[in-house]
Amino acid sequence: MIMKRLFLLGSIITLLISCNSAPQTSEPPKVIQEEYVIGFDKIKEMFDEMKSSGVNTDTEMLYGYFFNDKKREKLEKVGKELSKKGFQFVEIYSDTTELFWLHLERIEIHNAESLYNLDKELYAIADKYEIESYDGFDVGNADKTKPIETK
Repeated sequence: MIMKRLFLLGSIITLLISCNSAPQTSEPPKVIQEEYVIGFDKIKEMFDEMKSSGVNTDTEMLYGYFFNDKKREKLEKVGKELSKKGFQFVEIYSDTTELFWLHLERIEIHNAESLYNLDKELYAIADKYEIESYDGFDVGNADKTKPIETK
């Protein structure tokens, strides 16, 4: 059971690391540039791995979404817009590279296609506000005090 959880956590971490593999430029990424987009195949692979680890992906789970930029004010605007769409603001924090990170969450049910489509919307919002990056998502148990349940 513990090994399954570690494998699942490792898979999710791998996906998140691969989400930020786009080259860094002074220009914000554009949705139409495919190299910046988390591909459907990566998202499907994540869902397949979760299912093979015994995770019921057809239930409500907590999805976290992350944006980053050098200007906190831009992230605040994104947070306000997405709050109107049911996303819960978690925090804006800075890292050691002087980037600010916006973390939002929403409890929802996804499959690979629905999460891919939501990601496209989030990339478009990043473009709208000229955010440096929509950096992807993570997933956990809807009850934050518990790990992802497996069968």
